[in-house]
Amino acid sequence: VLGFGALRSSTLLLGDGQLIVRSFEAAEEGHDQVIMRNPRAIVTEDFIAPGTTLLYYGASKVATGPFKKTPLVGLQAFNCLLGGVFVLLLLVVATATSIGPEHRTWLLWLGLFSCSIELFFGYVENYTAPFLLLALYVVTAFRALHNRGPLWLPVVPLVLAVYAHV
Repeated sequence: VLGFGALRSSTLLLGDGQLIVRSFEAAEEGHDQVIMRNPRAIVTEDFIAPGTTLLYYGASKVATGPFKKTPLVGLQAFNCLLGGVFVLLLLVVATATSIGPEHRTWLLWLGLFSCSIELFFGYVENYTAPFLLLALYVVTAFRALHNRGPLWLPVVPLVLAVYAHV
């Protein structure tokens, strides 16, 4: 997580990221027209990425509340945390003895080349959380199919990924 924080790129506010950060800043200043003003508005008015916006709302409130920082710092920290979780998941897959080396190799390649570019470039976007959830879905689905694990388990990250970015 600290590595992601230290190495984040200067592209943090490209595209939707700038709009997202400015909207959270406007909500913090008390503007009533932005969706980011409260969780209820996010759930009822955001039709693109309500799950991700709720996660960013929480990160923004933590940053502006106890830490007295800007919403941008909260969103950056949250994405760094997601990057750390992604690396941890890759390490878990790489060291898993419950799956064979061939399956482990495929899972590592899928993980590294599916969503890692989003996490490693530190974007504040609507895609970071859903991509991480989809990577988790791939791993849980793979394990459920090959190890005869519970088939309901992959449904959880898939549903969360869909809600994170409809």
